[in-house]
Amino acid sequence: MADTQTDINPPWDEQRATLALWAIAGLGPRTLAAVRAFAGGALSRLASTPVRDWVADVPVPATVRQRLAAVASLDSLASRTEEACARTGLQVAFAGTPAYPARLVGVEDAPPLLFHLGNPGPPRRRLAMVGSRHPDQGFLPFARTFARRVA
Repeated sequence: MADTQTDINPPWDEQRATLALWAIAGLGPRTLAAVRAFAGGALSRLASTPVRDWVADVPVPATVRQRLAAVASLDSLASRTEEACARTGLQVAFAGTPAYPARLVGVEDAPPLLFHLGNPGPPRRRLAMVGSRHPDQGFLPFARTFARRVA
């Protein structure tokens, strides 16, 4: 069934491709935008082709290229990421979906998706702590203490 709200909610194939690429360490919003441009505006075009066929030409840093080269397909990486989320109870909110914070829409360098626990409620004053997907281990105790105190 075709998605009649593609401007608001991206098609599922595009979401899966975004999820897969977002799982690659070192690939942030700007690099993802460059990859989308490389793919002609739709990441799902890359998902239908083995990674080995396009990884040499995609505009990403060398470390990201190496990580991508280890992936057979974006579809398999998306499936593994979805399974990991299901095991831990995480849900994914994609930009343009109701669970994605409206205040992030249009923010330069906003993440294309967010992982979250539970069900987002109606808009209200909230505080979020945002950081690296791969933080320096020495920073984690400080972040945990700060989060506990703020909560």
